Amino acid sequence: MEWLDSLNLPPQLAGVATLIFIVAGAVFAAWSRLQGKREGAPQPKVQEFYATGQLADMSPVTKLVEGVGLLYQQQVRTNIVLERLAVAAEKAVEGYQADREEQDREDEVERRVAERLAEEGVTRRRPVRKPD
Repeated sequence: MEWLDSLNLPPQLAGVATLIFIVAGAVFAAWSRLQGKREGAPQPKVQEFYATGQLADMSPVTKLVEGVGLLYQQQVRTNIVLERLAVAAEKAVEGYQADREEQDREDEVERRVAERLAEEGVTRRRPVRKPD
């Protein structure tokens, strides 16, 4: 035992030092084992499944899942309505642009006719439109 010789103990105490080392090792091993087996604070028991395999009280979770499902359905419906509104708005804009172009063409024709008549020296009365 070289470690014992490195302590420079008298030979009469070598046996006692070995015995102390063995006892200290045994005490440390017993203490470690007891600390490992010691339970901490009591943990709440979580029971997810009954013995029959059915879910335990999962009503909050099922309500949450149902709520999320309903919200998802509402989002899908909203998106569908928004898409329909966008298509309708595009059609309205196209119709407005077509009406505006037609009005611009009519105004241009009237302006040209008025210019031509002005060149010829003829005054033209605008026809009176009857209300529909």
